[in-house]
Amino acid sequence: MKIALKIAVPAVMLFLSGCTSMNDENVGQHQANAGPYEDTHRSTQRVSHTVEFENDSAELPFNAAEVVEPHARYLIANPDIRVGIQGNASESGTEQYNYNLAMGRAKAVKKLFLELGVDESQLVTLSVGETRSKTTPNRSVVLAY
Repeated sequence: MKIALKIAVPAVMLFLSGCTSMNDENVGQHQANAGPYEDTHRSTQRVSHTVEFENDSAELPFNAAEVVEPHARYLIANPDIRVGIQGNASESGTEQYNYNLAMGRAKAVKKLFLELGVDESQLVTLSVGETRSKTTPNRSVVLAY
């Protein structure tokens, strides 16, 4: 019992000394006027602008929400901003097939934006099919502001 007290008391003191260093006046101050999706500070992490799809598929990949969600928050917080949702395809297949596949990919990403609460007027979908396959990632949707 005495050994437990010798260990517990210093541990509690250490914990409490760490808590007292917080300044209660500033806790939550920067978020006082923030809405549910507003960013109150600039992120230091890089944000991807590309959703990559499987070959011959317009089905959203498992990480699509991870890529789109930061953009959705930004658009909700900035209702005057619009984003281009550019569908891309590889060179395999006919030009018309690739155009339609790329548009299907763009529409799938647009649907995700809408599900996350972005206003449809902020979203512009377009397909470039295979025409930019040398300069943009094949089988992808690129978000452009």
